[in-house]
This record gives sequence, C-alpha cells and structure tokens, in this order.
Amino acid sequence: MNMIQAVVSNGIIEIKAPAEIHDGEIVSVLVVGHAIAEDPMTDQEITQALKAIDEFNDTFPVQEDGEDLSEAARVAGKLEKSEFMDNANKLKRMFD
Repeated sequence: MNMIQAVVSNGIIEIKAPAEIHDGEIVSVLVVGHAIAEDPMTDQEITQALKAIDEFNDTFPVQEDGEDLSEAARVAGKLEKSEFMDNANKLKRMFD
C-alpha cells in the first residue's frame, strides 16, 4: 500500500505530489485527518477510524518483509472479487 498525501479543495481530492497512479485507475481513499484540526476527535470518531483502518488492512494486505507481493495481491484480488460477487448477488435479489 502506498500512502499519498492530498488536500481537499471544493470537495475534490488533489494530490500534493506526483504519484505513480495511472489515468482511470480506481483507488481507495481512507480519510485519517480531521475536518477541523483545532477540535480533537471524539472517542466515537477514533473508534470508527480505527475500525475503518482494520477493515482496510484486512481487505488489502500490506507486504511484509520477505513476503512475495504478488501473493498478497492475489489474496486481495480474491477478497475483492468475492465481495463484488456478494454485492452483485444482493443487487440481483433486489431486482428479481
């Protein structure tokens, strides 16, 4: 996983530095900052942020030292495909 810093301007996420992301590539964005820096996060916001990070890490494994990245990518791909199929089946049932 690559961490990229960006800034939100008028609801549009703008990357602050060049990144190796190809046009048309779909990316996941996990917001870890707080909208108003002067206001500390509430316990509930912290809990929600930590849960979102855990869910992201479970879905997209990070390469560990000595680990074959292609294997991690295959696992992530299988999980994503499985989740996609689950959602597709739910939608199909809604329209049947």
